[in-house]
Amino acid sequence: MMGSQIALVQKGHKVTVFNRGKSKSEKLRTSGLVVADQPAETGRYCDIVLICVKDYEAVSNVSFEKDGLIEKSISGII
Repeated sequence: MMGSQIALVQKGHKVTVFNRGKSKSEKLRTSGLVVADQPAETGRYCDIVLICVKDYEAVSNVSFEKDGLIEKSISGII
């Protein structure tokens, strides 16, 4: 709920989103946002990443699991 509201406030910026629930992502795609298949894509293509999830476990999953945000971030940033 919160992430979709943040993503929709584009103000002229290209916004890429990832959601673990694919049906929710598709709703955002119809709003003109780029939808990533894996969290790692946001690390490759975005200068800033906001994580809006329920708890620490979800942050850990999105960040550190296979194809996670941290796994494939741009070299030298982390």
